[in-house]
Amino acid sequence: MDLLDLFISGECDFQRTLTINPGQTIKWLAHRLQKYVYIDSVEFINLANSSTFADSIGLEQKTFEGYLFAGDYEIYERSSPREAISLFYNAFKEFYNDSLLERTEKLGFTTNEIITLASIIKGETDKVDEMPRISGVYHNRLRIGMKLQADPTIQYILPGGWRRLTFKDLEINSAYNTYKYFGLPPGPINSPGKAAILAALYPEKNNYLYFVADGIGGHLFSKTLREHNNNVKKYRKLMRERKSN
Repeated sequence: MDLLDLFISGECDFQRTLTINPGQTIKWLAHRLQKYVYIDSVEFINLANSSTFADSIGLEQKTFEGYLFAGDYEIYERSSPREAISLFYNAFKEFYNDSLLERTEKLGFTTNEIITLASIIKGETDKVDEMPRISGVYHNRLRIGMKLQADPTIQYILPGGWRRLTFKDLEINSAYNTYKYFGLPPGPINSPGKAAILAALYPEKNNYLYFVADGIGGHLFSKTLREHNNNVKKYRKLMRERKSN
């Protein structure tokens, strides 16, 4: 009878399957948590951006951005933000095992730098087979001291969310502006997922320094600025043709 009363009163919290897709930010994840498992989004965002809480469970960063691991989870409705964050972060720690830590050290990066790079790679493409090549481009740029000039890092700091960038956007004074400042930004811009993390750790060996969208879901890669500019012209021509049709 007690069980029946729970169902009738609606006070029973059910276990749900929740998917964190690669590329989701803390804010987007908070929206999904509130919508599907009734976790307060404001409380979740505040706790996920608490350096004190991060330190208390072993994350030496100011925020959990990038460390709430993408995947499928079984989670109870109305779980506390603390329980949810711990669940997602523990999955990250389980994935980022000793062999990946050794690879990180071998490359001369910190874990935070790899996750940051992976988040940029994920921001650039959804095509898993293209990620190692894009990773190669960014590794090449970092190696020669070239600015990353990564559009996703600008999108991350736009107050209104993702949109087509303007030249004025590229002048925003932020440490996340990779058009303005050299090197990687301070931290991840999303939770990149397994494929992007592995791409950051195992980049394709290439001589590419540039890439631009090809208009059909992928990218055109080039070794020289001249070749890149030609590819940009091809892309813009394609966009004009589509617009006129």
